[in-house]
Amino acid sequence: MSLEVKAIGGRFYLYEVQYSWDRKKGRSRKRTVRYLGPCDPAGKLLRRPRIATEALRAVEPVGAPAALYAQAVDLDVVRVAEETLGLSRRTAAFLLALAIDAATGPRAPGVLESWVARGPLSWWEPSLRGASLGPLMTELREKLHPGTHAEGPSPRAAFEAGLTRAWTSRALVPEPPGAFVEARAPEGPGVDGSESSPPAYGVVLSRASLLPMSILPVEAGLAGRDLPALMGALRGALPRGTPLVEVLPIPTEGSLSEVVQAGLHVVGSLGGASKEVWKFTGRQAAVLAQGPPLSIVGPRGGLLAYDLEESVMGHRLRLGVLEDPGWRERERWERASLLAEWSAPIPDALRPALARELEGALASARGRRGARMDPEKIREVQERDGRWVVFSTDLRVDVPSMIQLLERRRILQRILRGPSVAVEPWKLRYGAVTLWELGATIGFLASLLWGWAERRLRTDRPEASLETVLEALGGVSAVGWSSKRTGLSWFAPLGADEERLLRALGATSYIPR
Repeated sequence: MSLEVKAIGGRFYLYEVQYSWDRKKGRSRKRTVRYLGPCDPAGKLLRRPRIATEALRAVEPVGAPAALYAQAVDLDVVRVAEETLGLSRRTAAFLLALAIDAATGPRAPGVLESWVARGPLSWWEPSLRGASLGPLMTELREKLHPGTHAEGPSPRAAFEAGLTRAWTSRALVPEPPGAFVEARAPEGPGVDGSESSPPAYGVVLSRASLLPMSILPVEAGLAGRDLPALMGALRGALPRGTPLVEVLPIPTEGSLSEVVQAGLHVVGSLGGASKEVWKFTGRQAAVLAQGPPLSIVGPRGGLLAYDLEESVMGHRLRLGVLEDPGWRERERWERASLLAEWSAPIPDALRPALARELEGALASARGRRGARMDPEKIREVQERDGRWVVFSTDLRVDVPSMIQLLERRRILQRILRGPSVAVEPWKLRYGAVTLWELGATIGFLASLLWGWAERRLRTDRPEASLETVLEALGGVSAVGWSSKRTGLSWFAPLGADEERLLRALGATSYIPR
């Protein structure tokens, strides 16, 4: 199918035409398939074509997959997979489909096969049309098995190196490794083959753009981690003396000291209602801060941040006390509703649960209620609404960088759940090591597509996060329709904002128009 602009009476109209070869006449024939509507001389429709509802056949979400597929084309992912892993074109495209599924889904295995064979990926990669997951997964398993290459790096490591070369060659400034993030899948066989040990990944990120550079096997969680073995793996995978920051969720004092003594810096978050959090989220934050609060862009909008240095958990830390105005208002509204409920005549059996919800705002009192509202405590709690604390043991890491690292860890944790779902049907058939290699390969590619899209987005839309952009593009769906004269055709109407977002990501050409 192709588009043709016809000039009639000084106006322009867009038609969809189809060319076929006429063997008898020895030339091509043109057939007009349908009239799309009035357009400008360049072929851009002036209004959306009308589609009869009785002709509709399917609706396929296409916005988020197109955004990530555009990054794969920019990095030439399919070619790199063919060359480094020795995959066929179809299986290399299938690996890309699994990565996009991990970043935008994940979809259940039954839905995944239909999505790969007949969804938007099959429009952009025709080799996937009618694909069956079984043979493709078998080829991936064989090519990714660690014993495939008797000498040199493993297939997965060769693939990671090829993709790293692809993005570093396109980056304006080469980036050294700078961060190490632990992430784990929720379930499935671990590296040691036990069902109780979920797949765990250690992702080495570049220093500035936080793009993945390699994935290492780690024990799941801080408590069960063999830190000397991890440090040995890092030293073997990275140039000697590479400075790394490890990104942890909420470390304890013991785990923080352990990691620092091993030679790594730590970026993390001070948890819950600890004494340190209570101290730094009150009025004292403004007193201790080195200057006025910073106005920065967070993952969900604008944040205020106080930047200070204090001794916490036996270490000198750089702290960021963050305040989200929207979150603060929500917390205050919820507490006001709970306090109103506390003042109302409710059954005594419900009060203990309500008291737990209002922890910090009530004072002990005699009587059957056992507690009363305390205006001073309520004021203290309100001071801390919408605030939390992030930290770094490396005093050179600023607050915006701490937020980016912790946000990247959260995204990686979500993305690396996807491969676990995709390989679930093959858990009993494949070995645990092969499944880990497969999950790590899919997760590495998915996180690279995500990071490259985010890097590209920052050029045109620095205030937007990729997560919110993909949510906004979630409403972009291609409508499949058919008529007596033609087979199934696809059309995706776009709003002005959606078109701008897709253009910023270089994905407009992958939306059927």
